[in-house]
Amino acid sequence: MSNPTFFDRIRIKLDLWRKQYLSSPSVYVLMYHHVCQPYEDPRHPANKILVTPGHFRKQMRYLKENFSIASTDLFYKSPERLEEASEPVVMVTFDDGYRNILENVSPVMKKHSIPFTVFVTSGYVDGDFTPLELVLYEALTERNQLKIRFDGEEQLFPCGTDTEFNRSLKELYTRAKPCPPERREELYEQLPDSEGNTTKSNRDIFLSWDELRQIK
Repeated sequence: MSNPTFFDRIRIKLDLWRKQYLSSPSVYVLMYHHVCQPYEDPRHPANKILVTPGHFRKQMRYLKENFSIASTDLFYKSPERLEEASEPVVMVTFDDGYRNILENVSPVMKKHSIPFTVFVTSGYVDGDFTPLELVLYEALTERNQLKIRFDGEEQLFPCGTDTEFNRSLKELYTRAKPCPPERREELYEQLPDSEGNTTKSNRDIFLSWDELRQIK
């Protein structure tokens, strides 16, 4: 008997998980962000929240063959139908509205007749905002250090090595995330080559309103 492949092992674990946790009818939501190939720079924030197109196709095929899949419309309009389900129900969602959904998600879902929902952040789609972690990533890239003033005190964030880069990115994100809008604007103004809270890649990574309308 040949050794099990990576996907055989994943399938076995999923089957065990299903028997353990999905023994009674329930609704489960799968939330994705990016469906794309990893970025060349391993430090890129998207690499932490992406699924490759090949893995995604296998996952959707597995869902189609093993679960009942419902739309979020059904959940809101007819929740009693989900409560009456005789087996676990899965919903598939995508956060933020990344452009790779149009190319790598929509054709797969259409092929398997799987309903899905895209939750968009209007500021991203309008081009007014960019995820904080991406703004900070672009500010740290190709630099050995970055000086930022917090609470009137100038601090140095080294980023010459991968370890320093990741540590500084995490610290900056942790400190900036809870800041109110006016404080965050002050931070953006200190970033080199800053365009405020948007980046040059903003229009490249998020769907436009016209592209969102193409998704069915």
